[in-house]
Amino acid sequence: MAVVYTKNALVSSEGFTRVERDILKVALDDNKQYTVNVAKRIIKKFKEGI
Repeated sequence: MAVVYTKNALVSSEGFTRVERDILKVALDDNKQYTVNVAKRIIKKFKEGI
């Protein structure tokens, strides 16, 4: 089973760039947990929409 993280954990992660962390701040739900792969897909979709 994949490891899941809170929004706060992902936003604080050094595994993402500053811009990616900013995207996660607005794109993720405070009450949900996400895998790193899901977070990366959300970032990609967000960037495609810009």
